[in-house]
Amino acid sequence: MRLAVTIYDPNHVNPYGVELARLLSRLGWKANLVCSEARQNLPDGSESSPSALLAGPRPRANIMKWLLMRLWGPVSVAMSPRSEALIVVWTRDFWDALVFAVRTLVGGKTFFIRHNPPSVRRRRGLGGFGEGILARTAVVIVHSQWLAEQTESSARKVRVADHPPYSVSRDLVQSGKRDEPPGSCAVVGFVGSLRPDKGVADLKLISEASSSEWILMYMGPADESGLSKLRAELSPREVRALNAGSTPTDGELAQGLKSCSLVVAPYRGVTVSGSINLAFAVGCPVVGYDSRGVRDILAHSSRLSGPKELGEAIDSFLREPWDAFTRTYEEGSLAAEESWARVLGELA
Repeated sequence: MRLAVTIYDPNHVNPYGVELARLLSRLGWKANLVCSEARQNLPDGSESSPSALLAGPRPRANIMKWLLMRLWGPVSVAMSPRSEALIVVWTRDFWDALVFAVRTLVGGKTFFIRHNPPSVRRRRGLGGFGEGILARTAVVIVHSQWLAEQTESSARKVRVADHPPYSVSRDLVQSGKRDEPPGSCAVVGFVGSLRPDKGVADLKLISEASSSEWILMYMGPADESGLSKLRAELSPREVRALNAGSTPTDGELAQGLKSCSLVVAPYRGVTVSGSINLAFAVGCPVVGYDSRGVRDILAHSSRLSGPKELGEAIDSFLREPWDAFTRTYEEGSLAAEESWARVLGELA
């Protein structure tokens, strides 16, 4: 008989919940993924339960119905059998965090994945307060020993399990050859929103420090004014936008990464970078800033101190590529399975 687990994932952009369901299926668990919309690529025996409670922003009409569903939704998830594991991948607001904390207090087996411990990056407002309550009741899972050390003072119990591998994206690019851009110009990718914490302000300095000819492929959500500003700052270097600046699907992002010679990741204060892990799964090399959160995945030669060094590293890599990661995808996938088996073995 397969053990059952419910995965609560209100994030409609990041495929983390699907990837976790696939990993747990390989370990013999049956996953019920509660999410905002029907998700594809789930393993056999697992199911996706779309829920209106996880839908987008508040609608202009039928606000009362939306509010009631938002209130009832987390409660219905929390009412799963207390002997079965509930894994909270993200919390949306104070209410769902509070409901799952109460479930834990009455004996429900609940795990909370804390991507950003408060000592590293604190979530503000009631949402952050709710996360704090849940962290002091549930078993907190983080993705590195360093994050565990940063989390211990704000959690009841902490366990370490590796970030699930992005197996769906890897499967999407396994067949066929790498898409080459028109002409012989290399393509350097940038994944993420045009936000300060993503290092977008450093892209101009990185470009100026690089003497090589390459095109920047922007892969993330952006309006036309944001893209126009980016193009003006990097001129005369060409900037292309995947999917015209709309939020790319998992498949579009995977294919975009496949067309890149490498990805530049000028992120500061990284805990665990989903973008770097995605590039790792697809097989696209990465160069980025050195921070404690990336040392487990990026090789020393791929970790740089500033924009000038990052621009020069792009030149060096385009001339003579190196192994950008500390391990192979297969090694990372095996480590993830072993660590999750160890953590969830407490339920057996």
